[in-house]
Amino acid sequence: MKSTVRISRGVESLFGTRDENIRLLETGLGVHTQLLDNNIEIEGEEPSVARAESILEDYNALLDRKSVV
Repeated sequence: MKSTVRISRGVESLFGTRDENIRLLETGLGVHTQLLDNNIEIEGEEPSVARAESILEDYNALLDRKSVV
């Protein structure tokens, strides 16, 4: 399964130093990610992709909430 999540800002903190955060997501969930412009493409088994998508959407929500405060 393949899915795409839009990351409008904060991609640097999402990926982390030497991409350690995104690699943790990939290793922990057994998915592969690819940054395409302002989108992260996630590929893997359906439950893992859905979980990764949920995590990235939560990340976006935290960034939105942070900008409001």
